[in-house]
Parts: sequence; C-alpha cells; structure tokens
Amino acid sequence: MDGLDFNATVAGIYGPILGFIFFLILCFNNKLSINAFLLVSFYSVYTLTAYNFNLNYKDIYGFFQVLYICVVFCMLLVRPKSASRVNYWPFLIFLFFVVISRFGGSETDATRSALINLLACVTITVLMYLLARRREDFRSFVCFIGDFSLIYCLLAFIEFFENGATFSHKVSATFGSPNFLALFLSIGFICAAYRYNNGLRKNIILIIYFLAIITTESRSGLVVPALYYIVSKGLSFRKIVTLFFLILSFYIIKYMGFAKDKFSGDGDFERMGLNLMSLQMAIDHPFTGVGWGSFPDNFRNYSHVFDILNVPMGTELALATYDSFSTHNDFLRVLSELGWVAFFVFLIILWRSYNSLKYMDNAKDRDLLKVLFLGICFFSLFQNNMFNIYFWFFLFLPLQIKVFGWARQDLRT
Repeated sequence: MDGLDFNATVAGIYGPILGFIFFLILCFNNKLSINAFLLVSFYSVYTLTAYNFNLNYKDIYGFFQVLYICVVFCMLLVRPKSASRVNYWPFLIFLFFVVISRFGGSETDATRSALINLLACVTITVLMYLLARRREDFRSFVCFIGDFSLIYCLLAFIEFFENGATFSHKVSATFGSPNFLALFLSIGFICAAYRYNNGLRKNIILIIYFLAIITTESRSGLVVPALYYIVSKGLSFRKIVTLFFLILSFYIIKYMGFAKDKFSGDGDFERMGLNLMSLQMAIDHPFTGVGWGSFPDNFRNYSHVFDILNVPMGTELALATYDSFSTHNDFLRVLSELGWVAFFVFLIILWRSYNSLKYMDNAKDRDLLKVLFLGICFFSLFQNNMFNIYFWFFLFLPLQIKVFGWARQDLRT
C-alpha cells in the first residue's frame, strides 16, 4: 500500500473490501429467506458506502444516494400492495416540515445534499420495513448486525495499534468519524447481546465490542452498553429517565463553568456554543427555522454568540473562517432548521413511538428495541445521526408494531 496513508487505506479500501467479504461469508453460513437476504444486503451496501465513500469519494457517494432513492421507488411501484403495509405518517409529517422550511431558507449545495441524504435514509428505511415485516426476518437481520459489526471492531483495533496503541489519536478513519463508529459498534453490541445466549461466547463477543468502542474515545458510545444492562435488569423507565437527567445535569454544570466569550479547547464547550447558536436561530426563525440543511450556511451569522473559537489545536480563529459546522445535536438541529412547531411535533412522534413498545407481544424483542431506541436518542443529544438509517429504522420501528402483527393479540389491526 505504498503511497497511501492509513486513513485512505482503512476508510477507502480495507473497510468496503473486508466488509463485503464478511457479508458473503455470513450470508453463506446463515439460512436467510429472500426477504432477509435483501434486508441485510441493503443494510450492508448502505453501511459500506454511506461513511467510507462519503469520506473519500463524495461523488460516488452522491451517486449511490440517488441510486438508493430510485431503486426503492421502483420496487414500491412494482409491488404497490406491499407498499401499503407500512405506517408512513411519521415520515410524511417530518418531510412536510422539511418542505415548509425550504421556503424560509436559501438553496445551496449544503441544503440540496441534506435533502438528498434525508430522502435516501427515509426511502431505504421504508424498504427495510417492508422486508422486515416477518418477525423471523427481523430477527435474522438483528443477528446479522451482531456478527457483521465485528468486522469494524477488527478495523478499529488495526487503526488503534497503527496509531501506537495510545489514545492520543482517535480511531476515526475506520468509519469516517469516531462517534459514528461508536454508534455503529453500540448497535452491534446490543444486537450481539440479543443474538447469543448467556455463556462464554457471548461474554467474549461483548467484551470485543466494548473494547472497540473504547478505542473510539466516544463517551456516548459507552453509555449504550450501560443502557443494555439497565434494561436487561428490568429497571423502571422512571429510573432510566432519572439516570439520563443526572448525566445531563453533569454536562450542564460543566458547561456553566467556562467563560461566555470564548470556547475552551475542549470539544464539549465547542458543542455547547454551537447549541446556543441553534437556540438563537430558532428564536430568530420560530416557524420555519433557517431551512433544512441550512445550519452550516447560517452559523457564521451568529458569531456574536461566541466571536472567537479556541479550536482543539489551540489556535484562535474567527468563527466566520470555518467552512461548516453541525449542531452536534439532532433535537437542536430540528429546532434550528425546522422551527418550534416541528420540534414539538418531532418530540411527540418519538414519545408515541417509545410508548408503542408496551404493545409488543414478545418481551425479548421489546427490550431489544427499547435499549436501541434509548441509546440512539442519547447519541442524538451529542451527535448528528439523522443522516443514517439506524436513526430512522430503530426510532420509528415501534410505530410499525401493529401493522406488522407484532402487537398483543387483542391490539392487532
């Protein structure tokens, strides 16, 4: 691999190639139905391109996004009867607010890219719902994730030791971002815990996942395994919420200790400043927000919130010199880009989705979806995850329980 740095080889070559080989091995060793095979295929292709190609080959990535949308629409047109077996209303409501927000924002490359990304995620999620209607296919899909994600544990370890086995360099090339990788590995951790019965094999695999998450240095990633043990022990939702607010209070107290006119070199303070900018955008544009995907084009206009940024390297740069920034918070992204009405409607949809879990007729499946739901919500407090299918698939899946026939017998429609 002479002439290629480690970042390019891992993200652009090792990941997709090894992932594809591992995908073939898993499909060969597991007896998958046609629907389950298509389900894991779409999942794998999306995973192998969405992050690796977005990092190094953006043109190819954009082509794949458009291709995903076209393929899904064609499949829905070919099988209109199957297409009717999904609850579309949460997606349609969200897309409605996205369309409304476009009237208040400007048309730029960032907004177009954001819209295409969103449409790709939503259309792929709808297709995956159609393929996962049978409980057996969904369980096969979960088991596949639990095994498939191990390839990225291996890549994370390779990069970690390539960096000298120290935490001075975050494992970031493997998946384009250490936090995205941590989210992916956390989902793999939960699915592996679901896949294997208690025993030595399960414990070894979970330890591998946990160590891989540690190499990313993502604190949010470490919370998800903790949530798994909380839910598996049968703790009440009230105790989980209490724990959540205790963690959130810690961050609030920490943020209150820094000077308002500057960020600290700590990335946490940087994110806090961006969150304050998001709130200010929502105050200035309460009904439509600044427009879907428009945060990167608008944050420079809010340099009065924090005029000078102390970046992690220690170099002071004016905020206006930055090319782009994200909110690092999905909830504040909805608030700043879509407005207050969309924000509260989004929270209501999430609450209805979580509340729907109580209708499931299988306790093990319910606990699986509960910890995935809570884990992704927690991640979304500190990261932007709305441009990946994991966010949409697992957060809105509980709303499909009744139409899938997974609800208790007296509640099925």
